[in-house]
Amino acid sequence: MEKLILENVVVIARNLNPSLFSQLWLVKQKIVNEEDFAPNCTFSQFFTQVFTPDFQLLVVPDRLQFTLTEKSKDNTEFIKEKVGTIIRNIPHTPYRAIGTNFHWLVAPDPPTDFIEFMHKLFVKHGIPIYDQFLESDARFGAYLSKDIFGARLRLDIKPVKPASSEKFEKVSESLQLIFNYQLDLAEGVGIIDTMLAFLDQWNQMKSYSEKLVSIVLEDNIYIQS
Repeated sequence: MEKLILENVVVIARNLNPSLFSQLWLVKQKIVNEEDFAPNCTFSQFFTQVFTPDFQLLVVPDRLQFTLTEKSKDNTEFIKEKVGTIIRNIPHTPYRAIGTNFHWLVAPDPPTDFIEFMHKLFVKHGIPIYDQFLESDARFGAYLSKDIFGARLRLDIKPVKPASSEKFEKVSESLQLIFNYQLDLAEGVGIIDTMLAFLDQWNQMKSYSEKLVSIVLEDNIYIQS
């Protein structure tokens, strides 16, 4: 079984001005509809935090974070419509990097035991370091990285106890797979186009994370509805 619990875009920059992201500015740029602001939004010179039915937006001086909700359209066009519009409207910002994140929870279908599941994935018998972690309370994970889609993919896998808010089939333990695609930006002409081209690959990046989750599950694949 598997569940996607977080998907977002993060833009790293220098000297972002949170106060620029006022309600008036966000409506004028057609990033947020006037009636979509939740009551708990915050606008200040130190940070801006916006909650809408489709997304959450956090702006602090060194980063902008755009997080999708369960009601989001969740596709490249929607991401470019929102994040792309922001990027294009503040082109002189010293952008440093742009990235996407996909966080998954994964657990084997019953009756497969979670410990057995982890052992199958990670333990290599006969290798001395693994032979020191054969107890029933031992836990395992992995870190993998490579270049793909013109960015650096970092995948961190570790066992966790799902929070009650995540509603993950009432399992006591699961593996958390954190996919981070990051593109570091060099100052110069064409940065905006480079960032937009990166956002163009949202669907491919998400699909690749789904593929790797399926590989982890192997014969225990179950797509949660």
